[in-house]
Amino acid sequence: MRLTIKTKLSAAFGILILCSATSAYFGISSLQHMNDLRNEMIEGPIHQDDLANDLAARFDGLGLAEGDLLLATNAERSAKARSLIAEERQGFEHTLSEGLRNAPGAFKPKWEAVRDFWSGYVTINDRILSLVASGQTMAAIEVNQTEGSIASDKLDALVADIGSLTEASIKESDGLADRLFDSAFAMMIGLAVGSLLIGIAAAVWMALTINRGLSKIATAANAVAIGDLDQTVEVKTNDEIKDLVETVNRMTANLRTTAGIADRIAAGDLSVDPQPLSEKDKLGISMRNMVSNLRATSDVADQIANGDLTVSPKPLSDKDTLGLALESMVERLRGVVADALSASNNVSSGSQELSASSEQLSQGATEQASSAEEASASMEQMAA
Repeated sequence: MRLTIKTKLSAAFGILILCSATSAYFGISSLQHMNDLRNEMIEGPIHQDDLANDLAARFDGLGLAEGDLLLATNAERSAKARSLIAEERQGFEHTLSEGLRNAPGAFKPKWEAVRDFWSGYVTINDRILSLVASGQTMAAIEVNQTEGSIASDKLDALVADIGSLTEASIKESDGLADRLFDSAFAMMIGLAVGSLLIGIAAAVWMALTINRGLSKIATAANAVAIGDLDQTVEVKTNDEIKDLVETVNRMTANLRTTAGIADRIAAGDLSVDPQPLSEKDKLGISMRNMVSNLRATSDVADQIANGDLTVSPKPLSDKDTLGLALESMVERLRGVVADALSASNNVSSGSQELSASSEQLSQGATEQASSAEEASASMEQMAA
């Protein structure tokens, strides 16, 4: 499987993002849960406690209104007290209905007990109102002081029970919120530490991997820079570093091949056929052109060696030392040959003149010999 640096970085950042997202999810979820607990406490136990306190306040107001009725000295005060009693009874019943409607499971029996209590107390209150209306104020006062006091104590106990349930529910919710907070806090700390460790481990791992590969590449490049082409880098990773190492190894191998061709050319072997790796391989193209030019120069030299001075070496540039030397050599050889031919012609002419003189001398000698013979004959004749 190929694990590129991009893949490694993506995996590392993906894990970090996942940890961050998980941490955010748990944090938001925990905050939402705690907010729900807060709302449940406000709408549940705390609201129940508020309703219970409102019941107690309504009942106290009802008791004060009954007292005002019992102490009323005129019809106006009596009517006002009756109106206030009716208002407090209506408010109590409204609060009782809301408490019964919204009561959680643990609070339901207490509110049902309050409802039963209220059913009994309404009878007492109606009896007090009836006694006052019939002029039996003392009897009404006695009922208020006896049965009314007992009812007040009973309601206080019921309200206290609701308060106790509220306090217990708040403590339970508070403990649950604390546990939820501790769990979320521990989870977020764990995720944060895990993300940090994963990030550090990934950074160190990739840094070591990249640094190790780049160090090997740098060693090979430095060796090539000083002419050492025997370096071969090996890596075990399968990523962009491996691609770079393979490129360096391929470059070194190509340079070794080129160096081998150069060695054969230096040894005089012009049969080599350098093949450029591409149209942009300047070194390969230069080697091919060099071999081609050396072959052309070698052919010219062979023709000169065979005595053919009709060749015309053409230097490739004004810095083509070998081409200029061949051109100069051919010109000089042509001059030498011309001089030799001239000398040969001169020698040939001198030989012809010498031959004519020899013939003349021979003829003179013959003539002299003939004259001598004639003279000798004459002398012999004269002697005879």
